[in-house]
Amino acid sequence: KTVFIGTLSFVTIDNNTINTCRFGVFIGGPSNNPASNIQLTRNTIGSGVQASGIERQGVQVQYADNVLIEGNEVMGFPNGTAVNQVIAGIYMVSGTNIKILSNKVHDWKPLNTVLGANGVGIVYATDAPTNGEISNNAVYNITFPGSTNNPVTGGNATGILISNNV
Repeated sequence: KTVFIGTLSFVTIDNNTINTCRFGVFIGGPSNNPASNIQLTRNTIGSGVQASGIERQGVQVQYADNVLIEGNEVMGFPNGTAVNQVIAGIYMVSGTNIKILSNKVHDWKPLNTVLGANGVGIVYATDAPTNGEISNNAVYNITFPGSTNNPVTGGNATGILISNNV
């Protein structure tokens, strides 16, 4: 049930419900042929019902350019997950001109205390994207062992505006 966008261009995914899977939406291609001009708008990714949630990442962006993620509700398992990996609402690995605007990201809660198991609302990795915006998102009910909240975090991104997130 994962939506996979590989080397495609000019794709819009609008007003859908995506649930009951490990990864909700994967946007990306290989480094030499990235996905481009992708819009992910007004979707419900995950569920308020434990059995219908997203286990690891609601949205992952890797090797993609000109991506708009706007107006979505992205949620994990409401009661948490026992997976031993980073879980995140929106996880950006690499790309350029990625905009994450006006989304609701919530209920990302790992239950394990092993190293590497943590929950993040919106994250950009150390291979971070360049140029983009993360703004006006509501990020809540994000927990991981040893912390109470980790809404937006990242690695070595350049040229990314982060503003007005709560």
